[in-house]
Amino acid sequence: MVNAASRNGVRIQPHIPHQSLNAQLLRMILVQVVSFVALTMPFSAWGVYAGVSLNWRKSQWRRDLEALLSVCFTFLVYANNGLSCIVYALTARLFRQELRALFHCRWRKFLRYQQHGNIFLLSQRVAPVPARIMQSKRINNYP
Repeated sequence: MVNAASRNGVRIQPHIPHQSLNAQLLRMILVQVVSFVALTMPFSAWGVYAGVSLNWRKSQWRRDLEALLSVCFTFLVYANNGLSCIVYALTARLFRQELRALFHCRWRKFLRYQQHGNIFLLSQRVAPVPARIMQSKRINNYP
């Protein structure tokens, strides 16, 4: 059986119950789907309207309004791509903890050897380093 604490190279804190992690992931996915639909639906509807009204006679004011709406709906689509990190930070405690660790510069690259049959592969992973390990490295003058 695969150990859930290190599955797929992702280190999960063992004291967090799986139900809590599943609830956080479900909440993240639901909020992400709702934000995707809410932010991309106006652009899709606008595309249908623009296609239908392509040959209509329009005043200058209406063309200007349509150009403004087109820019606004395009901005919403781009905003959807930028909101992923914010959505994750607002909905998942584990993501917030790892993000704080990242901003506090407690992340270090470490090398990990993986055995596949008789062949050892060297892979680089990035993971948060516990404070006690960081302090022991500082004591030994290890950067």
